[in-house]
Amino acid sequence: MHGARPRAGGRAGQRDLSRLRAHRPQPGSRGRAQADRPVRHAGRQTPARPRRTRGRRGGRPVPRERRRALDHGRRAPSRRRPDGGALTVAARVVRARERYHHQTSWLSTYWHFSFDHYHDPANVAFGPLRVFNDDTVAPGTGFPPHSHADMEIVSYVLSGTLEHRDSAGHRGRIGPGELQLMSAGTGITHAESNPSPTEAVHFLQVWILPRHRGRPPRWEQRAVRRADRAGRLLPVVGGAGAGALAIDQDATFLLGALAAGEKVAHPLDPARRAYLFVIEGGVRLDGDELLAGDQARIDGVRGLELAATQGTELLLLDLP
Repeated sequence: MHGARPRAGGRAGQRDLSRLRAHRPQPGSRGRAQADRPVRHAGRQTPARPRRTRGRRGGRPVPRERRRALDHGRRAPSRRRPDGGALTVAARVVRARERYHHQTSWLSTYWHFSFDHYHDPANVAFGPLRVFNDDTVAPGTGFPPHSHADMEIVSYVLSGTLEHRDSAGHRGRIGPGELQLMSAGTGITHAESNPSPTEAVHFLQVWILPRHRGRPPRWEQRAVRRADRAGRLLPVVGGAGAGALAIDQDATFLLGALAAGEKVAHPLDPARRAYLFVIEGGVRLDGDELLAGDQARIDGVRGLELAATQGTELLLLDLP
């Protein structure tokens, strides 16, 4: 939810966030709001695209055929198992080293999709999944106040502490294993910072396009114990899971913590898609091993089976 210079949020909202301006202004943060900023086109509003740049991963040009394979509207070329057999799951695997990496003096971030100054027309979204960022923010720094509208934004902290304040008066901190949802709706201005003077904060942030526009903004957070997600895929956002954060989209976020050798299955309608991210450890998906930082974009299958090759934590998104 990191972003651009804030839009006009009213004097009250500006007063509410004035203390956050003490955090050093950070370059590159404008992309947080830019990816969901609406623009006028033929009399209707559509999401703005980031500035166009050459598609890269980890500072290297992405081969043209690989960029085409990342297009959410096309299927990747058929792949084969390491033993030569055909893969039965329609998965497009993106390795950790292939992600776009952006580094500043205070921020290390991996962008899974086009964001801010990085724009690859073949890698803009995967269904309603618009942004998936893997951020590490240095102590005592953060993203200054900026605005969002009509976007469902979920943050999940892996280590450290993330602080949130917004123009609606919400304020909270989340630590490892805790989630935060901000439904931007008609518009909200907020800031995110690392309040620790010594420890970096590492977190994932996911943006989902909502089903409805113009709804009132919402904000909530919850903690997820590791024991609750041990040996299973636990719905934590959307879906029918008890205590799951409500999201304005037919999407479910599932967290899993698996021991080596454990297997989990997830039913999936062939008309839907799934996005798998390995937070730590490794899992085998239809004969293909994914390690920490790897992702798989999956569609056209009736279900998934994941087998942990070591102690593993993962995030699975079930998407329309």
